[in-house]
Amino acid sequence: MDDLIETLPEGLIKDMARYSFTTSFLPLQESSLLASLSLMSVLAGRGYLTPMKSGLNLWLVLVGGTSCGKDEYQNGMKRLITAVAQKNPSIRRIFGGEIVSGPGLESVFQDTFRYVSYVPEFGDTFKNLANPNAQEYTKTLSRGLLNSFNTAGLGGSMEGRKKAQKSEEKPYIERPCLCIAGEATPESLYGSMTTRELSTGFLQRFILLDVPLSSWSLKPNPRHGAKPPKELVERLEQLAMMMDTADATNAYTTVPATKEASKLLMDYHLDKREAIMACPEGLAKKEVINRASMKAFRIATLLAVSADFYTPLIRKEHALWAINFIEQTDAAILARFDTGEVGSGQVKQELEILKACKTISKLALADRLKMGFNRKTAPEANLMPLHVLKKLVINNASFASDKLGAVTAFEKSVDALCKAGVFSKVNPDVAVDDFLTLRGVLLSMDLKRLK
Repeated sequence: MDDLIETLPEGLIKDMARYSFTTSFLPLQESSLLASLSLMSVLAGRGYLTPMKSGLNLWLVLVGGTSCGKDEYQNGMKRLITAVAQKNPSIRRIFGGEIVSGPGLESVFQDTFRYVSYVPEFGDTFKNLANPNAQEYTKTLSRGLLNSFNTAGLGGSMEGRKKAQKSEEKPYIERPCLCIAGEATPESLYGSMTTRELSTGFLQRFILLDVPLSSWSLKPNPRHGAKPPKELVERLEQLAMMMDTADATNAYTTVPATKEASKLLMDYHLDKREAIMACPEGLAKKEVINRASMKAFRIATLLAVSADFYTPLIRKEHALWAINFIEQTDAAILARFDTGEVGSGQVKQELEILKACKTISKLALADRLKMGFNRKTAPEANLMPLHVLKKLVINNASFASDKLGAVTAFEKSVDALCKAGVFSKVNPDVAVDDFLTLRGVLLSMDLKRLK
């Protein structure tokens, strides 16, 4: 993403990203972009809705190596907030640290309609939230976070638990706007990701912004910590005052789009729906792209508000930038799936099985016979004897190191792929009578899903 900030359409988001980048200790474009998007999201996320009537709350995580400067995403925004707070002290309420429990989330929304939570070392947090065996306070937080995300749009509301045993009163907020901004190393986030994390609903709601080595700054910035420009602060003050008024009156604006921008976004939405329906890789990739179009709508709308928060209009340049950004961020994640970098658990095991099947399906007849196929199964590219597949992958590190044991882990992964429709088990009588398979199960593979 060369010149990432300069590709942004003109507006507050671009100006805030420029400021953050030029005043960070270790300037990092991705960090500055995440900072400006998160700030714009929490400021405008409740006062405006997308053309689809959803809120503008974003969940963003910066993924980069140790010492790249990714933690700088907080500092530039804190300087901006400090400057704005001199005239609007209430703005401090919408910025804070990590929320660690369900009651903590409820207490936040007793004081404000909007909140951005900064989460350092997000990889550990992500795994805890997706852990079915987590402590109860983590489970309530997990449910609360998903609820807040899903109820940010028109007609949504979030209710908490009763404040006291004898009280009927519950914390209640209409269209809550909770934004999350975090950072993580690739190892902590992707390294032990399993199907569990992919199926809980969290992954597809996040925008994961990878930091390439080419973005790293080698020298500290002499302008580190410089004060924000007066003109930028004044514009933020105006937006903050408008949003305070909107919160007080429960007002909102549905941001329209030009015909050209609307067509771009709707075509993208339909393309993603078709991609999900025809996804060849089963659960994992579907989860990554599941909400791509929703993210594009939100970012395009934020860019429009950034350009003109009095009369915002989504234009072609907003739609194109948003779509391109989501495509690039999703592509970076999908590339990690393709190379096997994601997961040391079941996700990686399933990928290794799929890779082995893809390779074997392309082998010549003689080579398939050498691998253990018999004369009936060898000519059939879509058939895979289970004992052959097990022999190929069972000694791989992801299976050998699994706490369940290599064989149990292998069987679990095969069952998951059967449920996903990649494999189906051939009827045992048919396997014996038609294909002379006496050793274990014979699998039928959907070759289209292995491409």
